[in-house]
Amino acid sequence: MRKLLKSKGTLIIFIAISVYVIMVDINLQQRTHLLQDHKLLFRDLITVDLGDGNCDIGNPTEDGGESSVDAVRSLLVSYPGSGKRFTWTVIKALTNEEVADDWNFSGKLDVNGTNVSKPLCVKTSWPHKEGIWSWNTMMDQVILLVRNPRHAIPSYHNMRFELDYSQNWAESYLHIPSTYKERPAVDKWVEWREAHFEVEILKWVEFIDFWLMGGYVESTGDIHDRCLTMEIDCIPKAIIDFDALYQREAESNEEFIKLYEVLEGSANVEVVSSQIRACVLESVYDWNALHQGGRPNPDLTVEYRFTIGQHDIMLTRLKSLRNKYDGTDNGSDSTSTPTRSPNPKLVSILNNYILRNEGERLVEVTNVLLRNMVEDLFGNENCDGLLAGTELMVCSYMEIVDNHDVILSESTDDFPFPYEEYLKERADLVRFYMNSNGSSTWSQNSGWMGKGDHCNWFGVSCTVEHRVHSIVLPNNNVAGDFPSDLESIYMLETLNLSMNSLDGIIPEEVCNKLGLNITADAANCDNIFDSSTSLYGSGCCDEVI
Repeated sequence: MRKLLKSKGTLIIFIAISVYVIMVDINLQQRTHLLQDHKLLFRDLITVDLGDGNCDIGNPTEDGGESSVDAVRSLLVSYPGSGKRFTWTVIKALTNEEVADDWNFSGKLDVNGTNVSKPLCVKTSWPHKEGIWSWNTMMDQVILLVRNPRHAIPSYHNMRFELDYSQNWAESYLHIPSTYKERPAVDKWVEWREAHFEVEILKWVEFIDFWLMGGYVESTGDIHDRCLTMEIDCIPKAIIDFDALYQREAESNEEFIKLYEVLEGSANVEVVSSQIRACVLESVYDWNALHQGGRPNPDLTVEYRFTIGQHDIMLTRLKSLRNKYDGTDNGSDSTSTPTRSPNPKLVSILNNYILRNEGERLVEVTNVLLRNMVEDLFGNENCDGLLAGTELMVCSYMEIVDNHDVILSESTDDFPFPYEEYLKERADLVRFYMNSNGSSTWSQNSGWMGKGDHCNWFGVSCTVEHRVHSIVLPNNNVAGDFPSDLESIYMLETLNLSMNSLDGIIPEEVCNKLGLNITADAANCDNIFDSSTSLYGSGCCDEVI
């Protein structure tokens, strides 16, 4: 009896496992069918030349889409989330030939399920874990697609969420209709980012290094055997910057033209006429926006941000990779490591990424400094709880404008003084502007309260270090109380507010600011001092009338 029960228990476990495997297989098949659906992908569509630079993307003829047996076939490789699907679709539209996915690899099949044609292009993330070598020896050349990791890593996270690489097949099945459209909440991104960022930024770098070195594996010090035995040149035929490729404008799109020329120059590959290539890109771009919710779009990842520390790590990785390919550091200390050849194209792409990411890092630094400054000035991390009035307006301006715009192009590391001091000077200028009715009475206020460096605001001049050293606003209808806010501007040397309508008392702290030249005239304060007199010390602390 005990043996019978044990046998039944084993059978139940076996059945349960079998059912699970079957359901997982069904789920994977459903995903595959989704990817094959010609309503969502261009895989089964062809480009028709209508003449005069016009084109149409339509249903194929029964015998269309087969490539030459001897065609040079391209392996489109990129880190996950780097725009392979869009680029792959462009290749399909430019050539009218079969394309394939490494996880769904097939050419055209006969009635027996046997391959009768090979795809012209296969997209893959191999050797990243999301890729698989499924094409054996069918591919001939590599096209490397790169995307700024600031966007590629969040996009990869989205892919993981959308396809739901979970252990629960039922939830994954339910997500199938949302594939390529649904995006996770920011808190889900933050959780995933904290767990995976450092690993993934390293994998992003290693992926590019792997292909540019012809399949070199850093961990083993060897060329991967697939690049040695699979009759494919693993060194890329071309490097395409996806961030520059993904735009509707074709004629000025150097990455698109390069992709077209690579395909055009591949033996036995026919591409559409150059007269309609612009139409092709526009059609694919519009199709992508229609069927995949605008994906991929860098703006959609703006809420998926990185911490300052993560930006620092990312920038360090990018700069290190750049240095390897600009000749600065093209190898390692090990004599077994192959020497990296200079690659100006990659260096140019990385320099652009570095510049953009430094700008975003500056925004994150600004956010932190603003929160600290707002708390110091107003007692809160944000403007909540402040009563209506100047302080609320100043606080709101600093939060709204500076929180979302890069004030300077330089990195904060280049500043010879703390960046927080720059922001405080900005806040002092804003407070002065609001207290003196700048928006309603000033004759000239160009630049004030706008975006960009306050050193370019009307009447404001700065040192080369971006420290305010003079404010010159004569005869400008500056009204209100004499501006005590300007006392904290450390390097302010000249304050010319002559021929205006100021009231009140010149604050003692302003008077005691050594080296400050206050210019005025009889129209503004004739009972205080003569025109163009330089004053400092206690002599200027009288009532302004």
